[in-house]
Amino acid sequence: MDSVELDVADPENIGAVTKKLIADYQALNVLINNAGIMLIDDAGEKIDDQLLVSTITTNLLGPIPLTSALRVY
Repeated sequence: MDSVELDVADPENIGAVTKKLIADYQALNVLINNAGIMLIDDAGEKIDDQLLVSTITTNLLGPIPLTSALRVY
């Protein structure tokens, strides 16, 4: 088991990590793909749309591009 850090919001970083994973682990057959941020907000105030969008984008959609990139191989 090993871990790799990457920025799920950066397509270039995803591409670089994908290439490294394929080179280093040619028999890779399991991926535990986890991404998440928790930015501080004030639940008692108006919702900060930018904070909401960045949190959803990273936490919900973030793992998908890496999974997709690895499916090609």
